[in-house]
Amino acid sequence: SKQDNNTLTQQDMQTSLSLTKDYAELIKSRTVTEGVIAQLNLDLTHEDLLKKMAVDSATDTRILSITVTDADPYEACKIANAIRDVAANHIKNVMDIDAVNVVETANIPDQQSSPSISKNGIIGVLLGVLLSVAIILIAYISNDTVKTQEDVEKYLGLSVLGTIPLTETDRKKKKKKQKQKKARGRR
Repeated sequence: SKQDNNTLTQQDMQTSLSLTKDYAELIKSRTVTEGVIAQLNLDLTHEDLLKKMAVDSATDTRILSITVTDADPYEACKIANAIRDVAANHIKNVMDIDAVNVVETANIPDQQSSPSISKNGIIGVLLGVLLSVAIILIAYISNDTVKTQEDVEKYLGLSVLGTIPLTETDRKKKKKKQKQKKARGRR
């Protein structure tokens, strides 16, 4: 007799969990979303409202959680409560049951859920550093100019017989450019 009661209880739980999945699908149905849109006079389509809402159930429970994401937290709260009410009536009619119990109403969050400014800022800084390093490496690797006597010997396999020194005006221009680079680097 005890085994029959345990088996019955486990079967009841399995049936209840299956019904919970059915209820979640009914909440996402067009009848519910269009009812909410009409009730709140929203400028949304069925698909738009589905993108804003999520219906989840905790593991091994029969409790459904309805989450609505919107730029305005007060609007999100109104939509979530309207979904709850319209869905409760729809589930009663479709499943032919007496009542759907509501555990709690929607609340207005204390803080913004997304976008996370600090997270996005850190990601932006990291991507900027990576991009800068990549550009510098590509510029360095692709620079194939010959600058010194050692470069001539290394890349061309020729020995240098002589060099042409810079003229006085060329040396002054070179020094002036170096000073300008240093001045820019200090800023």
